[in-house]
Amino acid sequence: MTKSVVRNFFSLTFIQATNFLLPLILIPFIIRVVGVEKFGVITFVQAFSVILTTIVDYGFNLTATREISIYRNNGPELSRIFSSVLWTKMLLFVGALILAVVVAFAVPQYRPIALPMLGGLTIVFGNAIFPVWFFLGMERTRELAVLNLAGKSLCAILIVTLIKEQSQFILVILFFGIGSILVGALALCLIYFKMRIQIVKPEREEIKKQLVENKEFFLSNIAIASVLNMNLPILNLISTNRTVIGDFSVAERITYACWQVISAFSQSIYPHLCQLTKEPNGFGLIKTFYRKFYVPFQVVLIGGVAVLFFLSEQIVFVVTGEWNHEIATLLRIMCPSLVLIGFNLPANLIYLAYDLKKSYTTIFVSTAIFNIILSTALGIYWNGTGIAIGMVITHFFLTLVLHIHLKKYPALFLFQR
Repeated sequence: MTKSVVRNFFSLTFIQATNFLLPLILIPFIIRVVGVEKFGVITFVQAFSVILTTIVDYGFNLTATREISIYRNNGPELSRIFSSVLWTKMLLFVGALILAVVVAFAVPQYRPIALPMLGGLTIVFGNAIFPVWFFLGMERTRELAVLNLAGKSLCAILIVTLIKEQSQFILVILFFGIGSILVGALALCLIYFKMRIQIVKPEREEIKKQLVENKEFFLSNIAIASVLNMNLPILNLISTNRTVIGDFSVAERITYACWQVISAFSQSIYPHLCQLTKEPNGFGLIKTFYRKFYVPFQVVLIGGVAVLFFLSEQIVFVVTGEWNHEIATLLRIMCPSLVLIGFNLPANLIYLAYDLKKSYTTIFVSTAIFNIILSTALGIYWNGTGIAIGMVITHFFLTLVLHIHLKKYPALFLFQR
């Protein structure tokens, strides 16, 4: 078990590092060719694509991972789950496509960048056909790492070799999408030909069942996506200064690169936590598991964030190729949010592993509303700085509520003696 968790963690850390470090390596090149303003457009489109991806995902990254983990040794059941989830996601992608067209052309502030926004749909489609949830549930993370590296490497090669002038900035978005689609296609081939999972058209009732059973996690995931990705859309609505948007984009991108390590740790231990819930003394085993794995991880995380805070000027120079005090200041403001995400992780996974859908959804929807109101208000007065402050306050609010609300379930409260 220990070897499995450690192997999954390092494989998923490698995946998340690839997802964000390759773009970070490319940032100096992209900024030099297309400029800070167009870079801000690119990162906004990526944030918008994440929100659409969350709609298409519909909570399957949690619920389907859990089901696959439980039925991993039952071939027919795996084929049924895999097929119904994949077909459902394709239908949801059609809905996301329609929504993207409406938003891009109906919101006046977004019309000038409508074409790049629609180009971001290639990213959404690639993520839709890439069944990360299946590989996580099966704990086949090595395959994930290899596939992901292949797609991202292709994307990087295309950008470096073909992007030559500012007017080509939309190609950067399309190349990110091509990488995602390649990874998804290769993953489907691996599952079908190597793992022998059958892909069949599910009954209409099966798709309806997936939509109904996952609606609460869908709402919570939309809320989570809003908390993590609405900052740039809000800044685009309240500010016309593309340089300010570009500076905020760089600081946020560095912060999220670090956040991926936390995400990798969460994804690596989640399938095992789901299995522990089925044991007679499941919660006791989970607390022991947390002491063994989570506590050391959080200590390392705090140390890493401290380095990020004190070396922010140097890190920004490495990423952008220039000394930029504004970006470094924004990065320092955002740093505490990483520690807070680490602190809310244990309670967060308890809600998921024990299938506490209603409570989980209520908490994250409330946090999303709180974040939108707070970030908009602070952003109006202090632009990117205000939204960065709002980010930290939001994560503090979320951490506090997650742990306090868990006291409603005394048997699952992490701090009971």
